Amino acid sequence: MKVTDTTQIIQLDMTKLFRLKVPEGKLRKEFIEKLRLMPEVLYAEENGTVAPLAVPSDTDYGSQWSLNNPVNPGADIHAEAAWDIFTGNPNNIIAIIDGGADINHEDLNAKIAEADTGFGWDGHGIHVAGIAAAESNNTQGISGVDWQARILAKRIDNLSDDADTYQAIIDAVNFSPNVRVLNHSWGTLFSNQAPGRYSTTIAQAFAYAYKANRVSVAAMGNHQITHNGTISYPAGFNNVIAVGSTNDEDIIATSSVQGANIDIAAPGVGILSTFTGGGYSFQSGTSMASPHVAGIASLLKGYRPNLANDDIENIIKISADKVGNDPYLNGFNNVMGHGRVNAAEALTLLQQNTLNQFTATGGTVASSTGNYSNVFYATSGLAPGTYIVKRHEVTKAVTFPSSFCDIVGAWGRGVGSIGYSVASPNYGEGFCEVIPGTQTSTGATLRTYVYQMYNVLGQSLGYYPTTPANVTFAYTVLGKTNTFAISGPDSFCDNAANYSVSNIPEAGTTINWTATGNTTFSGSTTGNTVTIVNNTLEQIVLTATIVTCGVTHTITKNILVGMPPVAAITGDQFATTGVLYGCFIQEYPEATAYEWFVTNGDATVYHDNTNWIDVMFEHDGYYIIQVKISTPCGDVWSEKLYVNVSEENQFRTITYSSFPNPVDSEITIQKIITRNKKRIKQIVQKNLALFC
Repeated sequence: MKVTDTTQIIQLDMTKLFRLKVPEGKLRKEFIEKLRLMPEVLYAEENGTVAPLAVPSDTDYGSQWSLNNPVNPGADIHAEAAWDIFTGNPNNIIAIIDGGADINHEDLNAKIAEADTGFGWDGHGIHVAGIAAAESNNTQGISGVDWQARILAKRIDNLSDDADTYQAIIDAVNFSPNVRVLNHSWGTLFSNQAPGRYSTTIAQAFAYAYKANRVSVAAMGNHQITHNGTISYPAGFNNVIAVGSTNDEDIIATSSVQGANIDIAAPGVGILSTFTGGGYSFQSGTSMASPHVAGIASLLKGYRPNLANDDIENIIKISADKVGNDPYLNGFNNVMGHGRVNAAEALTLLQQNTLNQFTATGGTVASSTGNYSNVFYATSGLAPGTYIVKRHEVTKAVTFPSSFCDIVGAWGRGVGSIGYSVASPNYGEGFCEVIPGTQTSTGATLRTYVYQMYNVLGQSLGYYPTTPANVTFAYTVLGKTNTFAISGPDSFCDNAANYSVSNIPEAGTTINWTATGNTTFSGSTTGNTVTIVNNTLEQIVLTATIVTCGVTHTITKNILVGMPPVAAITGDQFATTGVLYGCFIQEYPEATAYEWFVTNGDATVYHDNTNWIDVMFEHDGYYIIQVKISTPCGDVWSEKLYVNVSEENQFRTITYSSFPNPVDSEITIQKIITRNKKRIKQIVQKNLALFC
């Protein structure tokens, strides 16, 4: 598959994946371990199914408090303030990988792009779909987080094993490039129904989605008390946004799984949403928290379609409210992650700042490992397998191409980077990060990794994905840029004009104005706006000196002031009847139209809306040629050109002579016009300064 930037991404070859049936118990575990030791086997693991995360029912909370909390104002996702900015993009599709959806539900039927037949898991998928993107503002039912996005409902409740779950995710990604976000309110289970089973097969599906620039959101899981410290998958994968659950007091739910892999928290206790039988139900769990984040991710992607999946994840983290009872270290804790999501703040960050996506190439090896073995899957140009590798940390100090007054955040983007992470196994995903502590107002140090690869015989296979000198770092900076500009007309006539500086990044910025020529300012020459009064025809340069964020910036604007001058037409004073004659006037840069007039006789004019014309005179006589130039300041008439038109002029010759010869400090030019065998002399005296 090719993503929009033409990058080729690799999908797992499922023809080499085998399902083996063995009895449960100790024999199964021993068999898996023996398979793993065989060099012919790339990986072996317990197969299994997936299940919805536990959803304890709680009906004590008000209708959709998660969007606007009436009991504890602000302890919600701030949906109403977000909708004041943006309600969604109908081109977006959120894939709900779950138990299916009810295509006939009154609050879902108009939003379903496609759905697998039927539904299971007791309506779990119906409830999840409604939270993310139920029909909204339609006087019935509930409102989804994203009012406009459509829903792709893929069933995994009725599938047999990991290979089928893998295929459901792949099919969702391949359904349409408009599938921007995938929600996963489920987790893998061991054969004893305990959570926390890592599936290489499913992990490859998530790597495929990540490389296709999709956002994957997953529920952290429940049963915090009985499974404390257990990482649930897919929430444990590095390429997903892992979501915990909060109650209406902005406290983590007692059942919400905690841990270092959590990214964010969202309301998940007593959430009202669509349900079976065309009705509605209150349900609780991280399954309900996850689609809130999926809906926000879809809003962000709809608002700025150029956002990468890593951009969306980082904006959601940065904009989160630091709530709860636990302290945050560097903006993070194991209970709430980066905090409770705030949809309004996330959109505001995009609305009030500039998001710049940059790339840099080439790096320097900062450190290297010794040789060790690592498994690689779905890597372009490399067969899946175990390799002997030497990993190199490649870094590059970059100066941001744009000047920033205030930086909200900077981060790496995997999609667009040519360099891998340290993950083992490695799924061939691009990787780039800003090394913590290196970001300044002008730059940062970036990091990625490359591998020297050897087969099991020790034969060199070269560098993957490229050499250190050829890595590509893709990174993003979000902040207020110093991209100032002076706005105002490029010219004005004999009255006043206002000019101002746009994109002022912060309060307290000072601006001082100056200008060249005979410029007069009306009022103050400090501040965001200035008024110029100038009646003299001239080209002036207006300068704004801006001091902001402790840095001085100077910007200028060239302005033409006053009416354009009257000019003479350049052309011969003699013309011949019936012979094409040409003349022109200097080009006026500010001209909007030219209109030529030929009087005192019959004539045909060509090219009369340019600064030159061709004329065919019909009769002998004196003709007058004049042109009217239209400008923003009004019409300007040229001087008149008198042309003597005669058939005899075709016999006219012009010769020039000069004396003395050789020339002295003064030279006389004699122009001799001969017509009808009669000599007519026109003598022009010119003093020429001669330089050697």
